[in-house]
Amino acid sequence: MKYCFDIDNTICSGGVPYEEAKPFPKVVKRINELYDEGHHIIISTARGHWSGENWLEFTKQQLDEWGVKYHKIEVGKKPGVDVFVDDKSIPKIKHIMAIGAHPDDIEFGCGGTLIKHKQRGDKVIYVCMTDTQSVDKTTDKVIRSHEQLKKETQCAAEALGVDEIHYLPFTDLNVPFNLESVSELEKLIKEYEIDTIYTHWAGDSNQDHIATFRTTMAAAIVVLNVAMWS
Repeated sequence: MKYCFDIDNTICSGGVPYEEAKPFPKVVKRINELYDEGHHIIISTARGHWSGENWLEFTKQQLDEWGVKYHKIEVGKKPGVDVFVDDKSIPKIKHIMAIGAHPDDIEFGCGGTLIKHKQRGDKVIYVCMTDTQSVDKTTDKVIRSHEQLKKETQCAAEALGVDEIHYLPFTDLNVPFNLESVSELEKLIKEYEIDTIYTHWAGDSNQDHIATFRTTMAAAIVVLNVAMWS
């Protein structure tokens, strides 16, 4: 895909004088990730458009100092691209986390939403609370093996385009809501600087789903946006 990023108030703090602009590390990191994934990155700026002053070389030097990876820079015009990111159009890049109790919960719960996030350049983290085989507790019959679940999850994650998959060390049918589960999840939320979370809803009837919801709400106490699927 082709992505175009404005500079001032998008990649960095904006306004004149441009020499005082400071980069937003989170945004620079995400642009570089998109570049490394093979997407085409264009930087667009209106610097000097009204004054007539040429800021091109200075801006290139600034981007190099900030470590921004890109293919092309445009001055005074907005090129045709798949996704345009600036301070006046779509919101800034987000760090998304989807949290499900079992493999396939996330796919059915918010798979389409995650695809939309990826299409606009957001970073998406997939978290499964369990890392075991799936068993029918009434018969002890293995429904899906651990290996099969891992393969299915990887296949689904590739289809959704998620950036990272994490499995927490809990058992199918016995997902806890306790200090360990909250701490494990909170570490990931902080590591990826998550600002938006999707998970199970409070009225679910499955015990693992309920425990996952409660764990998420406790671990995500500082996350402003938490949405639930039903």
